[in-house]
Amino acid sequence: MIDLKSNKNFFRFGQKFFWRFIFLFLIFYIFPYDLAFGFTDKFEEWRLWHKPIFWIGEHFLSWEFDYETPLVGWDSKFEVCRYIFIFLLSTLLSILWLFLDSFYLKIHYEEKLTSLTQTFLRYRIAIVMLHYGLAKVFMHQFGTIDISTLESTMGDYQPMGLMWGYLSFSEEIQVFSGWTETIGAILLFFRRTTFLGTFLLVIALANVVLWDIGFSVSVTMYAIQLLLLTLVLMSSQFKSIYNFLIKGKSAIAVEYKALVTKSKYIRVVLAAKFILFIGLAFLFAKDAIKLDKDYFSNNYEWFTGLHNIDLFIINGDTISTSEPQKKWKKIIFNDVIYFNDSFKIEFDDKESEEERFKYKVDSLTKVITYRDYEDEKAPWSEMYYHQLEENKYLFRGIFKSDTISAKTTIKRLEDYNLISKKGSWLIDLD
Repeated sequence: MIDLKSNKNFFRFGQKFFWRFIFLFLIFYIFPYDLAFGFTDKFEEWRLWHKPIFWIGEHFLSWEFDYETPLVGWDSKFEVCRYIFIFLLSTLLSILWLFLDSFYLKIHYEEKLTSLTQTFLRYRIAIVMLHYGLAKVFMHQFGTIDISTLESTMGDYQPMGLMWGYLSFSEEIQVFSGWTETIGAILLFFRRTTFLGTFLLVIALANVVLWDIGFSVSVTMYAIQLLLLTLVLMSSQFKSIYNFLIKGKSAIAVEYKALVTKSKYIRVVLAAKFILFIGLAFLFAKDAIKLDKDYFSNNYEWFTGLHNIDLFIINGDTISTSEPQKKWKKIIFNDVIYFNDSFKIEFDDKESEEERFKYKVDSLTKVITYRDYEDEKAPWSEMYYHQLEENKYLFRGIFKSDTISAKTTIKRLEDYNLISKKGSWLIDLD
């Protein structure tokens, strides 16, 4: 049986419990809801832990749930109850594990279990942070600032939207933070550089958690969990850090033990790591290409702009005041980065919903070919444009069986004060 009489034995018991708890927590948290790269989708259909999670929320917190859409992974009632459930399950099984160890297992495997859990942590954190880091490096997470953001009133934003708009303005902040996360993640793949990797990621994740809390980002619990797991991975270095920073003594980083030590298996491990790297490179590249194609590509960046309607003619006459739902107020090309190669029409009637279209533009023939953005089977229509002056345009064509003609004044991205002043450091330089 476990002897808890001495402080030394109690500390040893705490260590044993701690690493078992972390190991089990990782397994129960990751499977089946957090495998990433779309692997999760089919597993989520199993709804493996839903019943006990709902039961905890309903009986202990008096919460009601949307059983069809429980918002797995987001800051939600379901996620709070999932953390409680996993914590309790991991605690109970860790105690049972220790109890069984004291009776049935005679071999010493604590070091191997610690090494296995740390390896599990290293690769888990590395893959997740590599995903987030590269998303920032390639400007996919926040994107670039767009006309929709520039035209919005600050008071109309949700806190998370305000943060997204703020960070989308600065490529430098995105890329720098992205490289910090990416380099930290890569360092975790190798035992000798793990401490440096955790050091970088603790700083990066502490910053992320602070931003997420300050702007009510809907994945704050997930960020906090990643930070805590990174601190767990760093925990073996705490004594050395304390001796160096507080006591001013020389300190050496504690070595992360190899999971496999026999030479005949090392080549197998290296081959497996190589295959993992190739697989991750393929998945990240595939994900990035899909995001570029579906959301972030802008084939007509030069055509981006907000056109305010100065004169609108329909079927050869100015529109009557009795039909404001037909009168165009604005045409905005490439207004939102997530709706690539699209334009939006806003109507004079405030109750009329804006309409969005996918478009192609031929600069030689001055023809805009467009269709409904959501309906890929919708027929394509044509509209002609002509630049009258530097900032004046004429649009004409057939729109929903009506012949239309619109004279506009364009406002381009560089015409916004925020964009025109970008990169200007000297306040007395026009």
